[in-house]
Amino acid sequence: MSLLSVYQAIQTQFKNNWTGTASNRVAYPNVPFTLPGEATEWVRFSILPGDSQQVTLGGSQNIHRWVGVINIGIFTRIGLGEARALELAELAAAIFRAKQLSEIRCFSPSISNLREVDGWYQATLRVPFDVDALYNQPT
Repeated sequence: MSLLSVYQAIQTQFKNNWTGTASNRVAYPNVPFTLPGEATEWVRFSILPGDSQQVTLGGSQNIHRWVGVINIGIFTRIGLGEARALELAELAAAIFRAKQLSEIRCFSPSISNLREVDGWYQATLRVPFDVDALYNQPT
């Protein structure tokens, strides 16, 4: 499974299952985003790649495993308390918690960074994942 395929599968899983905000209130990497003026909440979706390692030896093909983190920033208006940010984080967590997306294994989500950032109250959801890929050994 290529890196691009992994990114596409994870992003598609989010897009097809996210119900927390309107689709125009989701920011994706390197895609123009303008927050609607009346917005009281929005999310920022990204995937953070991690390390990779070869996990099998010998033969003409070997398995390489790489890990990453699905990172979803959840932003709500200041002064509304933390309940809505946590509610949105839980909706996002349910999309990926213990899910298998083809060869992608998603693990237990965590919520952190409950704080004020640039006039918004932010919660960050992080979902670790890994994927195995089979590569031919060079001859």
